[in-house]
Amino acid sequence: MAALVGTLRATSGTGRTGPLAWRRAQLTRLRALLTENRSATAAALHKDLRKSRAETDGAEIGATLREIDDLLEHLHTWTARQPVAVPASLPEGTDAHTVLESLGVGVLEPLGVGLANSAWKYPINLLLVPVAGALAAGNAVVAKPSECAAATSALLAALLPHHLDRITAPRLRPHGRRRADRPRRPVHRADRPGRRRTAFTDGDATRRRPTPHSANRKH
Repeated sequence: MAALVGTLRATSGTGRTGPLAWRRAQLTRLRALLTENRSATAAALHKDLRKSRAETDGAEIGATLREIDDLLEHLHTWTARQPVAVPASLPEGTDAHTVLESLGVGVLEPLGVGLANSAWKYPINLLLVPVAGALAAGNAVVAKPSECAAATSALLAALLPHHLDRITAPRLRPHGRRRADRPRRPVHRADRPGRRRTAFTDGDATRRRPTPHSANRKH
């Protein structure tokens, strides 16, 4: 796992994932993954959870597509540079005329690598919505599907590398049995500020998804 994260972090550190064109391309391809594989997705969800086709189309695929469309629509606005005030006090030796005529700008940059950890209840929506938010923010992603949805997990493992950037595409951690000491309620970890963000979607509290606001750092 450490090697995987290190590889993704090194790749994102080159700036490959930062341009808006890359972000839009990944979101568009993620959208295509869903629209082009409706039948396979429905079959996997029915095998895992006996979900009906109507529930799959509405609560899994449809809801995820709406999130992706919202990101695509507002991505340019959310990532735009914002003017900031120039400090009133000037460093010694600074040309006052130059500073007063300048304009400070706030720039949002990707954090680097995100982790999406999905629950079993809606294994498509609760995994791909955080993945979409992290990609929109210009990050590489490690995706952890639910161990209780093996067929859906296998389908995503096959489809994600095929549709998205093979170098920075969401990498799926193998699912396994739940450990007795693994927390069941949502946890938000930021134990290394500016470098790690984790979206846990398990439990009964409101889930969190990275957005271009929450999964970027400001300079």
